[in-house]
Amino acid sequence: AVVFDASGSMYSLYKKGIVQEAFERVLAIAAAFDDDGELDVWFFAKEFLRAPSVTAQDYENYVARAYTLGSKGGTNNEPPVMADVIHKYTVEEPNIHLPTYIIFFSDGGVSSKSKIVRLITESSHHNLFWQFVGLGNANYGVLRELDDLPGRFIDNADFFELDDRLIGFDDKERK
Repeated sequence: AVVFDASGSMYSLYKKGIVQEAFERVLAIAAAFDDDGELDVWFFAKEFLRAPSVTAQDYENYVARAYTLGSKGGTNNEPPVMADVIHKYTVEEPNIHLPTYIIFFSDGGVSSKSKIVRLITESSHHNLFWQFVGLGNANYGVLRELDDLPGRFIDNADFFELDDRLIGFDDKERK
């Protein structure tokens, strides 16, 4: 699964193509993990959207086709989208034999640290792994701390920064 932060602070990263580029960089790895080659996708800001699934055959310009919030993305509200992801893979489509790898792109600025920590901790009892990916050279805050949360049944979260320099763009090329 892939979850994209679509809040207002991410707007320039969408507009400059950074989100699509980051998506393409991890798509090959994520698709290899998937049992049917189809990735489920969510976008979130104040509210969230389950977007159409994506495959290696239709990934080109996927973000531009599916991202509909534009500059009106608003604030971050991670807990509802995280709860929906958990619900999909534990209630709607549970599979105790296959783990679910969730790539969560964000520039940080989370809305509710305590709710996010609770959801990560609770989901550690399921076969869900959260890979938080930082974009935009931001202060990623709690996202950096998720790998070391106490009280989890199993280590089910990690964070790494995939900032603009690693993606291969520089600000002069994007303008």
